[in-house]
Amino acid sequence: MFATQDILVFSAIAGVLASAVLWATWQWARRRRRFLIAGVTTFVGMAAWNFTLNATQAVPKSDVDAPSFA
Repeated sequence: MFATQDILVFSAIAGVLASAVLWATWQWARRRRRFLIAGVTTFVGMAAWNFTLNATQAVPKSDVDAPSFA
């Protein structure tokens, strides 16, 4: 699984990218600083998901029926 530092760094990168894309593409995201809310929630959500995977020692699998993943 991932180290705590890696989870926090990658979550921060994802949050910054989400904020930047919203700020650059949609004007409504600039009003009331909604792009910041999206960035923070992206960071929190990604970190929570990865910490949950670490805590449960889950192993990601590709269990799909698509022939390209077989």
